[in-house]
Amino acid sequence: MMSVKQIKEVRIMRQEGLPIREICRKAGISRNTVRKILKSKQARFKYNRQACLQPAQDSIKEIIETWIKQDSLETRKYRRTAKRMYSVLQEDPYGYRAATLRS
Repeated sequence: MMSVKQIKEVRIMRQEGLPIREICRKAGISRNTVRKILKSKQARFKYNRQACLQPAQDSIKEIIETWIKQDSLETRKYRRTAKRMYSVLQEDPYGYRAATLRS
């Protein structure tokens, strides 16, 4: 299977005016594969990403950032894990409740 990077390189070489045999030699792939790449419209290089939801509020983000800064000074053994941070956030002073997806 060809990566998007390889497909892009083949198309660029073709736009530069190189013949298919020369592209095959440079890319190290067969002529049939080069022809398939040039004919197909499969790999277009556009990616439209939608904005994702971030359920954590600003106050909780600040708390987590301070924990991470504190933990960066600690040795690996004494750092908080993500699971531990989550369980501490669910305790009463913070009152964080994760949004559950129910249909």
